[in-house]
Amino acid sequence: MEDNMKEQQVTLSDYMRILYRDRWIIVVSFLVVVASTVYFTFTAQPVYEASALVMLKEEGKVQQQIFEITSFMKQETAINNQVEILKSRTLAEEVIRRLEKSPRADSLWILGNRTGDEKFSLKKWLF
Repeated sequence: MEDNMKEQQVTLSDYMRILYRDRWIIVVSFLVVVASTVYFTFTAQPVYEASALVMLKEEGKVQQQIFEITSFMKQETAINNQVEILKSRTLAEEVIRRLEKSPRADSLWILGNRTGDEKFSLKKWLF
């Protein structure tokens, strides 16, 4: 019984032999994955992303606001109002109008002005 268990043990050299025997399958699979990754990377439509940090400054006397509980609620309300203004459709439309008038408008893909590439247009999406 013990002799059968010793015969069935797999060593590291057995694994290396299997890998060497099937090396072409491994190499071809690797090359297919790399080639498809390169193809999709260079043919994908560019995605532009921007982020911004908005700092809202509340005017007023700091010493008085520290001790007032209602000042925190006022401050939170003011910030929420500003955030909603930034998310508003009116502001987005105004930004689009200004971008259309800018000298670089013909190079902005999001406006749908790039030659041959009109898969997505911000103007069509908003209006």
